[in-house]
Order: sequence, then structure tokens, then C-alpha cells
Amino acid sequence: MKRSIVVLMILLLVPLFAFGAGAKEGAAMAGQVGGSVSVLGVWGGQELDIFNAMVKPFTDATGVKVEFTGTRDINAVLTTEVAAGNPPDIAGLPGPVRWRSLPVRASWWSCPAC
Repeated sequence: MKRSIVVLMILLLVPLFAFGAGAKEGAAMAGQVGGSVSVLGVWGGQELDIFNAMVKPFTDATGVKVEFTGTRDINAVLTTEVAAGNPPDIAGLPGPVRWRSLPVRASWWSCPAC
């Protein structure tokens, strides 16, 4: 179970590190990017420690603060935030099927299997 969660966290954060790499090059010319990224997930304890250690290099390189919100009822929290028009930037969902039931999808989201 823990291995699956770590793999999922890595897959979810690859875009952060990809943007971080580009931002790091630009940071040498224009300073750090700054700002924040909101993340909603179910991690706590050791899993959250691993997550925080994983995003630290990104934050150090870009100045972008990763704001994590943890919950064990991710379905209810995510549904409420999406319906209110205030979804997180990244959600650590238990699987791609969850996207199907969201009331609103971002205009850039494309999922042929959904």
C-alpha cells in the first residue's frame, strides 16, 4: 500500500518538477517564480513526510510554495471545492475513475478513457 502511494505521489508531482526545471533556468535570469500550488491529498504521517521531502527541491528551486491540505474524505472535500469553483491545483485521487463524477472539468482536461 505504501509503495502504491509513493508511486502515485511521484506521478502526481512530475508536472511540478517539470515546471520547476524550466523555472530554475529562468530563475537565474529573472529570480524565483514564487506563488503557490494547492494540493489536496489523503496523506499523513510518514507519507506526508515523504511528500514534503519530495516537493522541497521544487520549492527551493522556484520559490513556489506547495500548500497541502490533507483529508481522509477526499471525495466530499473535492466535490465541494469543485462545485464552489475553488478546486485545488492538484488532487491526489485514488484513481482516474474519480474524475468522471466531478461536476465540472477544467477546459484543458482531456481524458479519452473518461
